[in-house]
Amino acid sequence: MDLHSSRQKAKKAKADEFRAKLTAEQVRAYRKHFEMFDLNGDGVISSKELRKVSKQMGYRLNDEQIETIMKDNDLDSNGFLSFEEFLMAMATNFTNTSDEEHKRADIRRRFSEYDRDGNGVVTLEEAHRILQKELGFGEKQSIELVRRYDLNGDGHLDYEEFVCFYTKVKTKIDRVKEMFNEFDKDKSGSVSVAEVKPMLRKVGLSDEEIEALVVKHDRNHDGELQYDEFVSFLWHS
Repeated sequence: MDLHSSRQKAKKAKADEFRAKLTAEQVRAYRKHFEMFDLNGDGVISSKELRKVSKQMGYRLNDEQIETIMKDNDLDSNGFLSFEEFLMAMATNFTNTSDEEHKRADIRRRFSEYDRDGNGVVTLEEAHRILQKELGFGEKQSIELVRRYDLNGDGHLDYEEFVCFYTKVKTKIDRVKEMFNEFDKDKSGSVSVAEVKPMLRKVGLSDEEIEALVVKHDRNHDGELQYDEFVSFLWHS
């Protein structure tokens, strides 16, 4: 085996290890970003499309960095990245990029998600839409949180204000996800009645009460709680 093949094999092994550590939710998120910029739907992305994907994910890469990523991860040398090659690139990015830059990228990405109209600020309505989905916040809770970080009192969050706001929100989201994973014993991505019962019995709820609560928040009626349903269940039970 020549040196090039050995390096490619090592990169593939690193990518496989990286993917094995990803949750189903994370793989779906990467797939969503990939498909968003695979404009012609041919299952591969070009260097131009990779630049757009990277920006969407919060990273600021120059032309030289983009070309290096393409060259290092385009295993079949066709000038494009397949989804598997894209994951390889993400694995390399994950290990070669500082924790601080990953944090900055996460904040940039989330700012873009909140700022739906792209005007450079996050309005109360934009903030509430995501706080309601990810934390089950009511409008009053969203208003209070936004006002706390709206330092100049102009009714919305600019980027600097958003950094402080999102740091607080992320702590809350991480805790909710941690609780979701504690309930989701079989790691299926949803919480069943059987998984909920042992913990809620400890706080004095009967099986009948627990089953009624699950039914109340099970919006798609599949007998289990997906993450957004779990959030609603958690805060409004």
